[in-house]
Amino acid sequence: FSRLSNNDNLVSKVVFIHGRPYVFQRRLGSGGFGAVYAARSSHGMPVAVKVIHLTGL
Repeated sequence: FSRLSNNDNLVSKVVFIHGRPYVFQRRLGSGGFGAVYAARSSHGMPVAVKVIHLTGL
C-alpha cells in the first residue's frame, strides 16, 4: 500500500513506491479508508495501488 496526503489528483502522475515509479491511470474506487487506482509500472505491468487517507490515523 502507499500513504499519500492528497490522493485526489493522482491520475496521470508518476508516484514512487518503494523506489519504483508507477504511472497512475485511473481511479477504480474509493471508500472510508482511501482509494484504489489502476497504475502501470515502468516495465508496463498493470497493478492496482491502494492509497490510504492520512486523516484520522
